Amino acid sequence: MQENGLESNRLIQMCIITKDGDRVNRNWAELLGFDYAGLAVYDDPGNNVPTWYHGQWYRTSGIASNAVDLVSDGKWMQFEVLQAKNGPSEWNDFMQVRNGMHHVAFEVGDGMKALAQIEKHSGRKPVQYGATFMDPDCWYGYLDTKNGMGTTIELLGFGDRLDDVHVYRNRMIQMDLQSTDPERPLAGQIPCALTLIAENADEMAARYKVFLDAEPVSCGSVEDQIDGKGVQSYRKAVFDVETTKLEILEPGSTDTVWAEFGKQWKDGLFGMCFESADLEEDVRKLAGFHLKPVQAGEVNGVRYVLLDGTEDYSCMIELRTSEEIAAHVNKAAQERSEKRKRYGADLKINQSTGIGNIMDDERLYGILSEQVPAVRKLLDSQAGNKTIRRMPLGFVLRAVPTVKEEDIQNVIQKLNEE
Repeated sequence: MQENGLESNRLIQMCIITKDGDRVNRNWAELLGFDYAGLAVYDDPGNNVPTWYHGQWYRTSGIASNAVDLVSDGKWMQFEVLQAKNGPSEWNDFMQVRNGMHHVAFEVGDGMKALAQIEKHSGRKPVQYGATFMDPDCWYGYLDTKNGMGTTIELLGFGDRLDDVHVYRNRMIQMDLQSTDPERPLAGQIPCALTLIAENADEMAARYKVFLDAEPVSCGSVEDQIDGKGVQSYRKAVFDVETTKLEILEPGSTDTVWAEFGKQWKDGLFGMCFESADLEEDVRKLAGFHLKPVQAGEVNGVRYVLLDGTEDYSCMIELRTSEEIAAHVNKAAQERSEKRKRYGADLKINQSTGIGNIMDDERLYGILSEQVPAVRKLLDSQAGNKTIRRMPLGFVLRAVPTVKEEDIQNVIQKLNEE
C-alpha cells in the first residue's frame, strides 16, 4: 500500500451509468468491435449482497452491467456500462439525474484498511461499499469525491487475490486480441485521456495532487485555435494515472462545448479521448456510428475533433492527432498484428494435440505436473477464470517466465504421443 492508501496510481476502470444499459452496451460493442452477449443482471435473491450506503446497511440486488477488458500499448483497463435497477445506491442517485460517466477506479488490497489510510491522507470518506456482485470475495467502495474532484472515485479491493488479478491482466496484455477492424477507428485502443470539466481547474488539481500524492505533468493556461471561433484560452491540468491521463479543464466563459457542459453540470467527467492516425478519415468513418463533430481546434500542434456521443454512448468522444500521435497509432497497430500471428501459432498447438478446454483436460494436467509444475500451479490458481479456459496452450506456456522452449516442446511431444 502506498502512503495515499492505493496500491498504485494506476487507473484500472472507467464506468458509464445509463438508463438504457443494453442499447448503450450494444452501441459500444459495435464501435469498439467486442463481443456482447447481453447484460449480466444481478437481481437474483442469491445475489443480494449487504451494501453500506451513507451510514446504513441495505440488501442491494439491483444492477445490470457489462464489463470488457481494453488492452492497448502494453496497458490494461476495464470498461463498464451499468444500469441501476432498484434500491438506494450511488448508481440510482446518478441515474436519476443523467446518463454519463459515473466513476473511475483504482485498486487496493484490503478495502477497509485502504479506506482508513485514504481518510487519514486526503480526508476522503466512503459513501458506499460492499462485496462485488460478480465475486463476493472481492470488495468495492465509492468515495465522497463527486463534489470537488468532478467524479466518484471507486476503490476495487482484491485482498489475497491481488497477485492472481495481476497475472490475469498480464495475460490479457500479452495476448492483446482486441479488434483491429480498419473501419472501426477506436477499436483496439484505451482512451489516451479522460476529460474532467471543472469550475476551477487549479482547485480541483490541488485535490488530485493530495489524493494521488503526485504532481500534475502539466498545469497552466492553453490557447486553442478553435475552427470558426478564433483563439480561446482556458486553464488545464493533466495527471498521469499510468493507463491513461486525467485532464482537468476549466472552460470559463469560452464559447465551447466544454463550457456548455460546465453551465449544465458545473463539474464532471465530460468524455474520453482517443488517438487518430488520420483525423479526417476517422471522423468520416465514425459518422457511420452516429458520432457527429461539434467542435474542432488545435492546441500546441495537436489537432482535435469533439464528437457528440451523448445520445448513443452516454459521453462525449474526442479524437486527437499530430505527426507523433499518428506514428504511435501506426506502430501499435503493427505490434498488435505481430501478436495475432504468434497467437495463431499458439492456437495451432491446441488443434494439433486435440485440446479443447485447457482447464478441463486431465491428460494435459498430468503432463504439466511432470514437465512444468509452474504452469500447473498457474492453472490451478485460475480455476474459475473463463478467459484462461479459452486461451491457447502455447500462449499459457510462454506466459510463465520460468518455462523454457524445450519444456514447451516436451509437453507438445507427449500430448501428441498419447
